[in-house]
Amino acid sequence: MIAQPPRGPVVIDTDVFGADLIPGSRLAQRYEPIIVGRPAFISFQTAAELRFGAQLRGWQQPRMLRLQAKIAMAETVHTGP
Repeated sequence: MIAQPPRGPVVIDTDVFGADLIPGSRLAQRYEPIIVGRPAFISFQTAAELRFGAQLRGWQQPRMLRLQAKIAMAETVHTGP
């Protein structure tokens, strides 16, 4: 067996980051091999889009809590040079 080099962080956009919160998401399945086991970075805009979309769709508390936990696990990158 050949040892795999460590994989660094990955920047994830809104659709891919939120895909696993949708039951049966094919998008989540497609990106899983790229994302799993790597530190996630998201834009502050991605966090805002996810929260707004969830509120717009009337997500209930359990699903909103899962979203908040998922966002909290990622490193949120803010604007800057």
